[in-house]
Amino acid sequence: MKIAFWGLQGSFNHDQVGGVNSTIRRLADNMSCSNEITFIYYDCRQPQSMTLSNNIRVLYLTNLASVFEELSDGYNHVVSIYIKPIDRLMYAHYRRRSQRNMYFHHIYFVWSESAIKRKLLFAEAKYFPFNGCLFCVSPRIYQSACQLKLASKILLPPVPNSYFLQPDMKIESNKIRVTFCGRLDSGKGIREVVELFEYLKVSSNIEPLIFGFPWKHKPETTSLHEQLLGNDRINYKFVNYERWSPLLEDELREVLSKTDILLLPYRQLSSTVDMPLLLLEGMASLCAIVTPPLGNLHDIYGDSPFNLSRDWDIDAIFSIVENANLHLKEEKRRIYIRNQSLGFNEEDATQIFKKAIETNI
Repeated sequence: MKIAFWGLQGSFNHDQVGGVNSTIRRLADNMSCSNEITFIYYDCRQPQSMTLSNNIRVLYLTNLASVFEELSDGYNHVVSIYIKPIDRLMYAHYRRRSQRNMYFHHIYFVWSESAIKRKLLFAEAKYFPFNGCLFCVSPRIYQSACQLKLASKILLPPVPNSYFLQPDMKIESNKIRVTFCGRLDSGKGIREVVELFEYLKVSSNIEPLIFGFPWKHKPETTSLHEQLLGNDRINYKFVNYERWSPLLEDELREVLSKTDILLLPYRQLSSTVDMPLLLLEGMASLCAIVTPPLGNLHDIYGDSPFNLSRDWDIDAIFSIVENANLHLKEEKRRIYIRNQSLGFNEEDATQIFKKAIETNI
């Protein structure tokens, strides 16, 4: 098959980190051995093209007309990621003209905090139907699509098989290793993590770690990065996240394999993919995960003594961490069984995606 993943420049990128980027990259990598894959970014300053080492082609195009011209060159399946609202009507007309020749699909990654925006989430698909499948990364997005009787499928973000551990493979320690991974962003809850780690430091049997990075275009994150570098009370490992690489992937996998408790202190899920990839990567690595009851986080993770019953609460989390040894062994077994039932390993997720685009179910 000849498959295009396309969208506004910056909405996804093959060499960047992040849930959307990793989801598309992993699906494409797994399908590239037997299919022709192209990433198309539009609204770029000038046209460019390149071929990646895994035979995936990348096109940088300047406008919609050039995108439509490229898509008309024999593609079987077209998967959109994000398109500017002003361009969606033109794309709808193009889909209608071309639906006899190819199938059009879309992946929904984000759940808005705005009720109005949520109502508009599927407006395009409702009034200008896709002839393919609508992929939803979380159960609540999928349920919304089903209410409108749209052809849709749950697609949890895929995690490489190398992340998945068996309970006896988890690296042991004489301390409880508590980790935060990700962007130093208030939307990700980093301020609360720093406060918690200052609190946890008084306990000699706890080993806290921040494995993170700032965004240069957000001064708040750069300022916190500098503060952490000068804070000898918190173990801060700075990671250069400007570009994705296999080495960076290996570093994250190693950190998670040595983590007992992974903190995901989201204030709201609109700051990330609605089913955060890090939740699934942590589960694959058999980390006990502490997170507020937002969206479908607890639905996917399952019933656990590590679940927060309400928003971020330092006293509640301190109690969870202090009593972790009572539950960690059983929690690893529970997560291992849970992982087997969810089908988010890279191979299973790719098969779900491939079957859905071929049959549109």
